[in-house]
Amino acid sequence: AVAGVGGQCWPVFLKFDGGRGVSAILGASAVLAPREIPATIATMVGGCALRAAPVLKDSRGKPLKERLFLEGKNSRVVPLSVGAAIVGLPVLAAVRRRPPEVVLATAANGVLLLIRRATADLESLKDHDKPASVLLNKILYDRSDP
Repeated sequence: AVAGVGGQCWPVFLKFDGGRGVSAILGASAVLAPREIPATIATMVGGCALRAAPVLKDSRGKPLKERLFLEGKNSRVVPLSVGAAIVGLPVLAAVRRRPPEVVLATAANGVLLLIRRATADLESLKDHDKPASVLLNKILYDRSDP
């Protein structure tokens, strides 16, 4: 499970520049800790709902196609909720007394997600005078802009 997530994040054939591994983590976790997946997905959906609700409210009167596109200022709540759900997964697994290898594998996948967020677009660290705050933004919100 951990190797699959690592392969999604740093694929050899794409010069080690892959995705964030969220879908691979969810797929691996569905096998490793199926009872914990509903809470994980609920956390992610909650973040998406917090993002979508005000945008949909402000776009009343527009056609449905435009309302569902959810244009507007970027939100930090969606990547924060995705990160919190995945990092919280091993905690939930430990509380529910899952086997230690399940807790360790889900924790390792959470660490891989955070490392991938931190290492994506490393050029953005050079452009800022406060690289530590940029790095924190990348880890928490998966974006470089403060």
